[in-house]
Amino acid sequence: MGRTKRMRRNKLLKVQSSHDCSDIINLQKSIKLKCKHLKIGFFNDTGRGVKCRKKLEKGDLLIALPLNLLITPTSQSDAYKFLNDENIVDPQLRLSIFLMYENHLKNDSKYFNYIQTLPQSYSNVYFCTDSEIQLLPDLIKKLVVTQKTDLEFLFEKLQNNLNDEICSHCDKSIKKLYNRYEFIWAWFTVNTRSVYYEDKSMRKKSLALAPFLDMFNHSSDANTKMYIDFDNELYILKTLNSFRKHQQIFIKYGPHSNLKLLIEYGFIIPCNHYDFIEFSFDDVITSAREINSEFGNLSKLKWNLLQKNHLNKNLLINLDGFSWNFNSLLYLIVTRDVDVSLIKSKIYSNELNPAEFTSKKSIEFLSALDKMNVLNDTTISYETVKQLLKIYINLLQKI
Repeated sequence: MGRTKRMRRNKLLKVQSSHDCSDIINLQKSIKLKCKHLKIGFFNDTGRGVKCRKKLEKGDLLIALPLNLLITPTSQSDAYKFLNDENIVDPQLRLSIFLMYENHLKNDSKYFNYIQTLPQSYSNVYFCTDSEIQLLPDLIKKLVVTQKTDLEFLFEKLQNNLNDEICSHCDKSIKKLYNRYEFIWAWFTVNTRSVYYEDKSMRKKSLALAPFLDMFNHSSDANTKMYIDFDNELYILKTLNSFRKHQQIFIKYGPHSNLKLLIEYGFIIPCNHYDFIEFSFDDVITSAREINSEFGNLSKLKWNLLQKNHLNKNLLINLDGFSWNFNSLLYLIVTRDVDVSLIKSKIYSNELNPAEFTSKKSIEFLSALDKMNVLNDTTISYETVKQLLKIYINLLQKI
């Protein structure tokens, strides 16, 4: 889908200006898309996005995209003929291969006008430099290292599946055509801009690239309804919010935390209703023992309750305070004679001051921020991580 942050300063992928919307206009003309009530605009806080030419009410249609305009894993292309095994079932990998091939065709591709609208760079944490990654806080570093490992595995898998043919369009070997640089660009394009759709022929959900529809930006306040009208072969998007004339229209990609948005989409948003900070079970036990050495000694009954109710997971703090699991675990830790009925009814209180847990995590994030500040001339990806840490610190101080 569209992006909420479109600032680009990465060193791996070249930046493209977002003010010029001629590529979108050309796309609309080429696919004959009828959406006169919508217009692409440039916004200071989000970059390119979609605004309405008239007032929109709850339930109004945003766009009805013909299904034949969706680019799906089964869309016709010569992209797969260079594979030893063309039966790749992973939809994201198939779409990535599709994009690499069609992108290299330039204006010889029937999808040229759409590809021209795609970003040439992304701000996911993946694009931090090696020196930046070393300074990331552990919870983010682990995620990006795992992502890099997974993508390297997929790339090697793709390379091993390529035959030795030469592309007749560019006279390059296929392995040079489907190189790591192009693969990473294509994979993140699909990851950040694809939509879910129901593949009726396969009777399961899949992914698709949706021209123009992917220009809508994300907000945690937005509510939309998406569905497929199979009778009229349309991908329908309706708003469940109201918008003033000339206001930017937002949709919601999902109930994503800022960490999820940062890793998968490359941006964060302030006042995200779905944001949270997760504590590990070891974090909680260690902090409890520092408060009182007896708190960490859980009886057999407490361990059984903990495991039965999975209270060692989903230990979260959000804008509403501590999650039920977190409060339940604290109750087990501090209460000498546990009342099982209170756990089941979720009616209890604990004697621990929340600040005794949040202050330690705040110090951890402040320390991480100080370490990150030693670098200069950093990527936007790195700077966004720093902004996320500031949001986390602010959230913890409010609890």
